[in-house]
Formats: sequence, structure tokens, C-alpha cells
Amino acid sequence: MSGCTQFSYTDVSSCACGYVFRGDEAMLNKPFARGLVHFVRCPECQSYRQSPAVDDASLAAWYDSEAYQQASAGGDGPYLDYMAEEQQRRLEAASRYHHDLKRELPPAAQVLEVGCATGSLLRVMADQGHHAHGVEISSSFASKAWELNQVPVEVCDFLSYPAAPESQDAILMLGTISNLPLLREQLEKAHTLLKPNGLLYFNVPVCDALAPRMYGKRYWMFAPSVRTFFSRRCIRLCLEAAGFRLTRLDTDRQQPTLAKLLGHLGLRSLYPWLHKLGWTGKQLPWRIPLPGIVVVGARRQ
Repeated sequence: MSGCTQFSYTDVSSCACGYVFRGDEAMLNKPFARGLVHFVRCPECQSYRQSPAVDDASLAAWYDSEAYQQASAGGDGPYLDYMAEEQQRRLEAASRYHHDLKRELPPAAQVLEVGCATGSLLRVMADQGHHAHGVEISSSFASKAWELNQVPVEVCDFLSYPAAPESQDAILMLGTISNLPLLREQLEKAHTLLKPNGLLYFNVPVCDALAPRMYGKRYWMFAPSVRTFFSRRCIRLCLEAAGFRLTRLDTDRQQPTLAKLLGHLGLRSLYPWLHKLGWTGKQLPWRIPLPGIVVVGARRQ
């Protein structure tokens, strides 16, 4: 897309698992309208780490852009039309809450979602009597979270989020943990904010699944926003290092829209047809296992 701001980069010298790059690791480069995105394959845990990484300011500008939020308008972001799918996102959030989160939380829990976007899950949790709040680096998403769902969202990096130690019953990072630039520090921050035995809950695509191995560099996780494309081994190592006890690591089940499902299958070339047919927000009538995506639960030790 012409006229868009080019990416700036920041140095990354190690993998999320702690392995320090030597400079001779396998590389994967993928072009986007704003510049190349570079990934290094870690020989220790087999995950991919963006290095050098697109910096925070570039990412915030990309998140706020039409290119990110509307692939139907010719962008190279992950969403067909993000704002048009709010109703379906709320239904999907309700399904996740009732099937996964409800049994894990005490009544009137303090819940923080990192990277909450428009706050659809937080709205569902607030309606169930929980004290739900979010943190988001995109100012446009934070504004929409209040406008659409009336949930309080702080616009800042998670490391800067002002909350007291041991104040949260749960921290959620749905679709977010791969995007965190200083993962070890941010997991330590989550550990600090959680009450004893508090829940850290996230879902994440894993690079050692069949789908990414088949698609290679065409897989949708090789994107500017993805700082770490985890392997299962890397997830375990990172959680253990930050003081968490892993309680769950299974295939994630969701009730996605057709647009989201096509994105996960690497079929974004079909987005224009979906848009023309008016099926942007059509949602599957049942929950399905999403290939290559795991849901993770961990408790603060």
C-alpha cells in the first residue's frame, strides 16, 4: 500500500527460552507493505523469534491502521473487517467463558486482559459479576472498548500497567502472548500481579504443529506483530522460569467466524469473495478444535 509508514526495528539478541543467538541460526524473512519481517529459528527450543523485531511504535501505528484492521480494503493484516465482527466476537467470548473460564475463577474475580482489543471478553466477564479491566497499546482499540463495551482499558505497555502486587485473580492473554516483546519480564510482571495460585490463561499457535510445518513462511503467524512463534517446549520453559505451574496445554476449541477460520487455514486470498457474499461475520454453529492452536492454563506458585 503506497504512502504507509515504513517499519523501524529494534535489536533482539536471544530467544524467549533464554538461548542467546550466535548469528548462524536459520532465518526466515517475509515481506509486508511496510517492510520485511525477520524470524530466527532457535536451535534450543525450535521456536521462532523475530530478530531484529519491528519496534513498539511501528506496531502501534500498524494496529491502528486500516491495513491491519481491514484486509477487505486491501490491507495485509489478519482481519477481514475487525470492527464489523464485534457481535460475533462477543458470542465467541461468551462461549469461551462458559466452557473454559467460569470454572477456573472465584466469584467477583479481579480479571485483567492484556491486549484486550475491543474488550468483548471483558464485557462478558463483567456481565457475569467479575471486575474486568484491560491493557492495550492501540489507542483506537481502547477507545472502541469503551464505546462498544464500556470496559475500562489502560493504553500502555503491560510492563507499565499500574496495579498492586497480588491484586489479580486472573490474567488473560488471548491472542497476545506471542506479541509480547520482553516476554520473560512480562511473565514475571504477571506473576507479581497475580494472587497466590492465581490463573494465567492464554491461547497461542505453536510452530511444531502440522499446519505451520505444511505452510512454511506462508503461515499467518509470520507477521509483524508476532515476536515469538512458540513451540510447546518453549512455552513450558518460559512458564517454569517465571514461577508458574503448568496445569493445562491442549488443543484450543473455538466457535470462529468463517473469516477467522479462513485466516487460520492460510486462505486469506478468499477474503474478497467472503466479503462480496456478505459472510464476513458468519459464525460456525458449534465449537471446533483449531489446528495448531493450544490453550494454556498456569497457576502462580
